[in-house]
Amino acid sequence: MPNTQIHGLPIFPVDAHIFPGGKLKLRIFESRYIRLVKERSSLDPAFAIAMYSHVMVGQQPQLLKVATTVKIIDFENLEDGFLGITVEGVGLVSILSVMTESDGLHIAECDLLTHWNQDTADFDEGHTEYLTQKLRSLYMEYPDFSALYPSLKQDLNWLVMRWLELLPVPSDLKVEMLQEKDASNAVMLVRMMIEASEKNLSDPDDLS
Repeated sequence: MPNTQIHGLPIFPVDAHIFPGGKLKLRIFESRYIRLVKERSSLDPAFAIAMYSHVMVGQQPQLLKVATTVKIIDFENLEDGFLGITVEGVGLVSILSVMTESDGLHIAECDLLTHWNQDTADFDEGHTEYLTQKLRSLYMEYPDFSALYPSLKQDLNWLVMRWLELLPVPSDLKVEMLQEKDASNAVMLVRMMIEASEKNLSDPDDLS
């Protein structure tokens, strides 16, 4: 029976969103994260990226209990002298408990989570082509994204996750959708938001 737990997994909290298959550039300057990179750069997963909930507790942001495991795929020296890394999302984990080391690095005990059935034939209905076209147009406007994704996968689950990373949807809802059995509800949400955005751009008078 495969092991479904990960012990001693470092947690990197960020405001940005990354899901399996996604890529994200990080600027490393705090000593705790410099240590993390030194100790785990060759490991897969290297660490987990946890998003903040939109719900505040006592005016303090709270980390979501679902995080994305990542591997480091590139390093660069940034113009400000700090280290830059690029990570790629590998999978999802549920954070069971967290301890904090002396330098402030969070270390978690986690359970592996499954995400989305790969068979999307029952609900695709042209969504793959539509989301590919819209994502390609978006990336053409933003060169930084194009550099991360020189080609787009013709895979509906992958495309929906890229859109979920970008769209202004509460992080709690995003991870809730990722834990559903398939991407059907996420597809409809993404399409609805894209179409609403395009309608607002074409009909600015409707924004009143």
